[in-house]
Amino acid sequence: MTTTMISRNIIKITGGLALIRQKLIAGALAPFLAFSLAGCSGTVFQSLFEDQSATELLIMAVMLENAPPKVKSITSSTANGLYGSGDDINISVTFNKPVTLAGGALNVTLDTGAVVPISATSYPAATLTGTYTVASGEQSLDLNATLIALDTGATLVSEKGKAAVLAMPSTTLAMTKSIMVDGVFPVVTFTSTPDINDANSIDYTVTGTCSEEGRTVNVHLGGTDPAAFNRTLTCTGGAFTTGSLDVSAIADTLTFEITADQTDAAGNT
Repeated sequence: MTTTMISRNIIKITGGLALIRQKLIAGALAPFLAFSLAGCSGTVFQSLFEDQSATELLIMAVMLENAPPKVKSITSSTANGLYGSGDDINISVTFNKPVTLAGGALNVTLDTGAVVPISATSYPAATLTGTYTVASGEQSLDLNATLIALDTGATLVSEKGKAAVLAMPSTTLAMTKSIMVDGVFPVVTFTSTPDINDANSIDYTVTGTCSEEGRTVNVHLGGTDPAAFNRTLTCTGGAFTTGSLDVSAIADTLTFEITADQTDAAGNT
């Protein structure tokens, strides 16, 4: 009898029918199927014994129930795009078979540095999910998971009681999704906000610096005056200027303030 590996899970056996029967019963295929036939409770498709004159057998190992669960993929149901501070992003971890989590959390570490606990509403479950809320200062050009791990004392097992293997899968978040994270707020500062006086009240200029190149800077000049002076400017070369403003209508005794803000592409203001 000869045994030939055709692919990862398919084996061809050639030989007399009686010899094939004998070798199967004896578990001689264990080195090729990577499990003991005597202890396997998985599903095995076979063409043996259909034809009593058969001299060739194909066996496909489809599922090994006694093998430990493994992480199949890490992905997200959240749409591709850019997300800013406070936005929620779904994180989904799928195993190759249902698992049960007990005694603590299962955590996914992202490349932003955030740690996201994931779970299921009921167990056993093949997919566990969690929500990542973007925090201020976090950034990623292509959000990805870097680690999956259990809390100390937590367990994650299959229906057969096998502890899950928590190695990172080949199908990662960055491979399946295109999610960008920008939790960094724009920075706007004034470089010139002179006091208003008779000399400059009809030619008043405010200048400053800005972090979001090419995006709008909103400058607000006002206070208790209902007719505040507002300007919508563009951040150019990291700076902005209101140009000449006539603020002579503002009373000398009026409480006056100047503010500026900028909103980036992720919606951070």
